[in-house]
Amino acid sequence: MPTRFLNRHHAAFVFFYPVFLLAILFCGQPTEAIAQAPTVSYSSPKLYQINTAITNLTPTATNVPALTFRNVTTYAGSGSDGSTPTNNANPLLATFNDIVSLVMDAKGNMYIAESYNGRIRKVAANGTVTTLMDISGADYTLKGIAINSSTGDLYFSVVNHAIYRIPNTNSANYPTQDPTYSGPTDANVSSYLMAGLRGTSGTTDNATGTSARFNAPLGMDVDANSQYMYVVESVNNKIRKISLTSPFEVTTITTSGVAISQPDDVVVDATGVLYVTSASANVVYRIGTDGVVTNFAGSGTAGYLDGQGTAARL
Repeated sequence: MPTRFLNRHHAAFVFFYPVFLLAILFCGQPTEAIAQAPTVSYSSPKLYQINTAITNLTPTATNVPALTFRNVTTYAGSGSDGSTPTNNANPLLATFNDIVSLVMDAKGNMYIAESYNGRIRKVAANGTVTTLMDISGADYTLKGIAINSSTGDLYFSVVNHAIYRIPNTNSANYPTQDPTYSGPTDANVSSYLMAGLRGTSGTTDNATGTSARFNAPLGMDVDANSQYMYVVESVNNKIRKISLTSPFEVTTITTSGVAISQPDDVVVDATGVLYVTSASANVVYRIGTDGVVTNFAGSGTAGYLDGQGTAARL
């Protein structure tokens, strides 16, 4: 928290007979030990007569940021433990457990990854909650989820070193129509493996599909052209790039500049610029299309201070 300083206001009381008046003389202004501290002043003196309505005391203020209020509502979930998740046509009655990531398709359907449950839940555009995938019996720990905006294919990562693809069986009609998915289940999840090998860590690069190796892949995102998917590896401090056409070639983004530390998640904008979060470093990194890494937001010191770019604390 920034240290706060407040100059003391002085008030003088003046008595007149037979009328009682109160004269308030304001001097000084509130300040904060932050950049561009607000400046507040009042016209002085102000005279108020007893038994007479008091007019508003309006300060003159500069450098005071506008306050924007947003209503926060619950979109889905009852708030109850969802160790055994329940589906419902009313999203507020459904239960969830250990939500780690979510993504939305072009039709307004939301897909939610539940980490330790090994499930992907769907909240349809009309609010109905269903279970799209349940591999809880196979001991999979989900971390990231992404969608291909062109085909509607879903992708998910598991912390034990693998990336999976769930094809949209209605891709020919997407995004005009909703995507449809079949599986996976405990019995056949291995057939959905796209890249890496579950249970085997590594850094094998310039390899295709299951010949590549990952080390604890977490968040991921698909580019605007649906050509590549970017995946962060927290343990390796790397950003991996996967071609979305078979045989799914895997490479590592070559970077320079600021060193990336324990990345958690990534998004890619329409121009191909990557933004990478790190909870441990308390920053958001920006990776330009030239591979140069800069600190986009956050000073590196934990906190909740608003500010410009690296002056903020996250």
